[in-house]
Amino acid sequence: MGVTELFSTRPRVLLMLSGLFSMVVMGASQALYGPFFPFFAETFGVSASRLGLLPTAHFAGATTGVLLGGPAIKRFSYATILVTGALVLSTGYLTIAFAPAWWSVLGGAALIGVGFGLLIHFNMLVDYAFGRLGPSALQLINAGFSIGAISAPLLAAGSLRISGTAPAFGTGAAVAFMVLVILIRNRATIREAESGKQTAEQHRPSLRMLIAPLIVFLPLNIIYVGAEASFSSWIPTHLSALFTVTVASAVTSGFWIAFTAGRLVAVPVGLRLSPGILVSSALTLATAGAILSAAPIALMAPVGYVVAGFALGPIFPGAVSWVRRSFPLEADRVIGVIIASGGVGGMTIPPLVGIGIERFGTQATPLCLAVVLIPGVVVALTLRRSRSVQTERSVHAG
Repeated sequence: MGVTELFSTRPRVLLMLSGLFSMVVMGASQALYGPFFPFFAETFGVSASRLGLLPTAHFAGATTGVLLGGPAIKRFSYATILVTGALVLSTGYLTIAFAPAWWSVLGGAALIGVGFGLLIHFNMLVDYAFGRLGPSALQLINAGFSIGAISAPLLAAGSLRISGTAPAFGTGAAVAFMVLVILIRNRATIREAESGKQTAEQHRPSLRMLIAPLIVFLPLNIIYVGAEASFSSWIPTHLSALFTVTVASAVTSGFWIAFTAGRLVAVPVGLRLSPGILVSSALTLATAGAILSAAPIALMAPVGYVVAGFALGPIFPGAVSWVRRSFPLEADRVIGVIIASGGVGGMTIPPLVGIGIERFGTQATPLCLAVVLIPGVVVALTLRRSRSVQTERSVHAG
């Protein structure tokens, strides 16, 4: 069994392309806002506090899309929801590209978020459609997310030199529209995968059955998303105190490049390790990277952050596979709630890290990040030993 099996049939290639391009345009959306903050402040005369509403609008829309997507898939189909998500995403990009006022920028961010939330359900479809190859397929399409995140700041810089938001967000709209076209042409393949999924799942889980996966996996996702957001938010602060702005920026980019590499490396690794082992090992390595960044030798900080980025990359797609293999009947109904819960971590944990940095100083940044990750390691290792997720090993082995 090798990586080439992911592309062994035309339907698999089409699903991979659809998922990969979807993730690219989703990853770019989150990374495009920040570089345009000064432009928005000058153009629309908004304060820093009002600029902060932009990511809030995005995450509010994303949470809405995630929560609505699950029930909507049951009522309609994956094909319908994914096509709708790509259309809404493209509309949101266009709205910001040609926004005449600040309120329309916020509206565009909310639309991008809704499209983001709907398209993220691609993860469950791909994981099911690829069977035993699902964990590796998820790692590969989610590498597209970090590729988008890496590319977006470069696109923003070029756009600002040309004519404001139009080139960058217009490009995002074009890529989202391309995803829409691919999805429409690929509807038959998506429906085929979905029909097999519905045949396999003959039993509807009870409310009591749904509680277990929520209790088990909600904390893990909250911690992970909060950790990822904290690293991306606070790495520049720590590095800027040690090096020049140029070096700090380069290392921050290196963090995201390593993040992408981690997901690509996890493609073949996922063929040999269960999702539970992969996720718990990655969290442990990320914690070690954060601690290494706290070493008194300044050059260890970039090395540690690159290690942490490499380790953080595979965690989200690995966790999605872990949920489905541990709770195969309940996964579709709870995965949206579990993914949406990450917004709680993204909104609350970075400010808590900021409080720690304010109290103990910039040099304490890596240790504050390690403190965030350590509970995640404990939770993941506990889950691996829990009887409620033992089915994950037998399902993966089959």
